[in-house]
Amino acid sequence: MRAQNIVAQLIALIGSIACPIANAADVQYEFQASLTDGPLQGTSFVGTFSFDAGGITGVGMEYLTLTSLDFNLLGTTFTRADIKQGGQAILDNGKLDYFTAAFFPPPPLASPVQDIAFGFGGPGIIGYVKVINGVQVFGQGRYAFSAGAVPEVSTLGLMSVGLLIGLWRGGRQVNSNSSAPWKSWPKQAGRPST
Repeated sequence: MRAQNIVAQLIALIGSIACPIANAADVQYEFQASLTDGPLQGTSFVGTFSFDAGGITGVGMEYLTLTSLDFNLLGTTFTRADIKQGGQAILDNGKLDYFTAAFFPPPPLASPVQDIAFGFGGPGIIGYVKVINGVQVFGQGRYAFSAGAVPEVSTLGLMSVGLLIGLWRGGRQVNSNSSAPWKSWPKQAGRPST
C-alpha cells in the first residue's frame, strides 16, 4: 500500500509539472515583407517571429510579448534583442492580427535603414527611414504572415505520467495474492461474485 501511495504522489507531481509545460507553447510564424515605396522600394525579405501562446484567453484584444523575431534586410540581421519599442503579438479573440516591433538608432551595425517599424501604422504596415546625403528619406511597405510549425505538447512529461500510471496499475495486480483481482473487491451490486 505504501508503494502505491508513493507512486500516486509521483504521478501527481509529474502531472503538475507537465500540465503547465503543455500549455506553454511557442507558436512560430513566418512573415514576408516588401518595401513598396521610398529609397528601398522593391526590396523584399522574409523573417520569423514567435510568442508564448500559453496565456491566450481567446477573448478580446490580447498583447503577448514576442519570444523571437529574426529577419535579414539587405545583409543586416535584425533580432528581438534589437527591438527598441513594441515587440508584441496582437491577438483579436484568439486570432493573431499583427505584430509590432520598432528598430531605431542605433540599429544593428551597417544597417541599410536608420529606423524600421512593423505594425505601428496598423496591421501589416511597415515604415522605415533611410538617410541619404544627411537627409532622412521615409518609405513604407507591407508584411503578411503565415503560421509555421506549432510545437506539440510536452511529450516527455505526458509519457512519464503514462509510464507511472502503468507501473502503478501493474504493481497493484502483481501484488494481489489472487489470480482474479475482483475477489478482493467488497461485495456490491453489479460486481461478479466468487
